[in-house]
Amino acid sequence: MKSSQINKLIKRNGRETEVLTCMEEPSELIQAISKTERSRQGDTFAPENLDNLYEEIADTMICIRILTHLYKLDANAIKAMQRKKEKRLVDRYKL
Repeated sequence: MKSSQINKLIKRNGRETEVLTCMEEPSELIQAISKTERSRQGDTFAPENLDNLYEEIADTMICIRILTHLYKLDANAIKAMQRKKEKRLVDRYKL
C-alpha cells in the first residue's frame, strides 16, 4: 500500500477509525491463531482455519504499514529494531 493510498484511506475513514481498526486487528489474529491451534491434528490444520490465519496476518501487516505512516515512523528504524530483536532471540536460545 502506497503512502498516497494510506492518506486517502485516512481521509475517507478518519484517523480515529483507522487507529481503532489497527488496535482490533491483532486481537483477530490472536483468535485465528487460537482456532488454528485447536484444529491441529499432529502437523495438520483445518484448511478453513489456515485460510483465516492468512487473512488475519495480512490484515495485521497492513495495519502495521498504516501505523508506521500515521505515526511517521522510520521503516528503516523498525527493520533495525527487528534485526536487533531477532539477534537477541538467536543469541538467547543459541539457535
